[in-house]
Amino acid sequence: MKRQLSPEHIAKMVAGRRAALQPLAERFWSKVKRAGPTECWLWQSATGWLGYGRFWHGKKIRQAHHVALEVSGIQPPDRWTTGLVVDHICKNPACVNPAHLRIVSQRENCCDLAPGSVSFKNKAKTHCKRGHEYSPENTAHYRGQRICLACKRTPANLP
Repeated sequence: MKRQLSPEHIAKMVAGRRAALQPLAERFWSKVKRAGPTECWLWQSATGWLGYGRFWHGKKIRQAHHVALEVSGIQPPDRWTTGLVVDHICKNPACVNPAHLRIVSQRENCCDLAPGSVSFKNKAKTHCKRGHEYSPENTAHYRGQRICLACKRTPANLP
């Protein structure tokens, strides 16, 4: 015996099909709270655990900021083949304003010098934690970090 579908279940199925047939850009932007052109446009639908928007497209879930670029006419990079990623200039993971997104290398993304980032704060330091100046004569560089040579010469048990 075949099971009868409830009217509510049929309505959900029809609504889902209608949403799938809706143009991508229209469906995407309906989930965004737009503000002024220089402000963050916040994603209002599903998010991942880091706060990045998630958008169901076709048969897979995509990052909302990648879809924002796509519907704006910019092809988002494939991270695995190009080594490039999409960076939020505003540092707000829920933002999908294309003006706040840029395509950069992974190194630039994690080590950018945006105000407030760890890299920015460390770059601004002029002295080591023991008070020695980071001068060319007193500074060595190792794996992207500055090493205070005065501290290196001082025995570990002295301040």
